[in-house]
Amino acid sequence: MRTMRTRAGGELRPGVTTCRPARVRDQIPAPRAEREAGHQARADRGAGQQADAGQQADAGQQADAGQQADAGQDAGQMVTTLYRMHYRSLVRLAALLVSDVGTAEDIVQDSFAAMHGMGHALPDTNAALCYLRRSVVRRSRSAPRRRPAGDTHAPGGPEDGGPGRALPGSAVVSALRALPVRQREVLVLRYYADLPEAEVASATGMSTAAVRSQAARALSSLHAELHPAAE
Repeated sequence: MRTMRTRAGGELRPGVTTCRPARVRDQIPAPRAEREAGHQARADRGAGQQADAGQQADAGQQADAGQQADAGQDAGQMVTTLYRMHYRSLVRLAALLVSDVGTAEDIVQDSFAAMHGMGHALPDTNAALCYLRRSVVRRSRSAPRRRPAGDTHAPGGPEDGGPGRALPGSAVVSALRALPVRQREVLVLRYYADLPEAEVASATGMSTAAVRSQAARALSSLHAELHPAAE
């Protein structure tokens, strides 16, 4: 009896039906209907995955937009609170640095406007107040002077105990304004604003050691100016 061999290596005998090996069956194309059904199923799965991804993206964008809106509201509220509580004291601070209240008001208003644009990046009111002080000090260094130095009054507020508050006596103010810029900044922040050395350093951009050194020199100069007979 003649034996025939298949390509897959199996034997084919008359009257005997052999099964093709699994790897041969896998190579046989599926009927057209089955192929089309498989393509459709894969297409449906892909469309479903895209839809899920789109929904997740939309949900993420909505969440981000909501968080940004909340952050914007919080930042606006923080600016409003700080303006109500600290505007007048910041104006007095700036007036000691630039010699006139009109320029001081401009400096403080510009500082609040700048903070409003970046309020969402400030974690809390303490950080925002530190930012305002730094801004006032730095803007004061290059601010133009527009009023006579004799204008030494700045507006007061409820926290100041009266409708207005005069700056220190004219002799002290004159001696203070005669100091170098950095020494004047340190004295105003340290003793008039009553800030600790670390916050003075943050506002002026100095180290705490430099703050102590500048304060000592400034006090020595003020003493010599105000009490010449003691020399």
